[in-house]
Amino acid sequence: MALTFADDTKLIRAIKELSDKNELQLDLLKVSEWATSNNMVLHESKFQLLSYRLNKSALLENLPFMSEVYSYTTASGCDLLPEEHVRDLGVLISEDGSWSRHISTIVRKASLLSGWIFSVFRDRTPEVMLQLYKSLVR
Repeated sequence: MALTFADDTKLIRAIKELSDKNELQLDLLKVSEWATSNNMVLHESKFQLLSYRLNKSALLENLPFMSEVYSYTTASGCDLLPEEHVRDLGVLISEDGSWSRHISTIVRKASLLSGWIFSVFRDRTPEVMLQLYKSLVR
């Protein structure tokens, strides 16, 4: 399944057996062929692979054939390997489905901005602080 929003495209497929992996590889190549035939340039160096796995056993990870199951190749030969998290429309999505990385990033940025506000502005009245918070942090 291909999903698009603005200039972002996602290929999604449940991988239950090796043939599903091969079909996703073919889908990737078909999208590249379609883009070429429509005079579009895809920046394959920006392609990312996020793999949601229900069973993340360390034993399975170390089997020799597992790297083949979780890797794909673009039309120009770039290897796509799974990443722990990817940014999608401003949101960090983790392979385990948790939001902790995204939340910690937002909290860190808000903390930095709050520190900057307190170092630059001397007025600590609630009205000023609320306006600065709404304008810069939130």
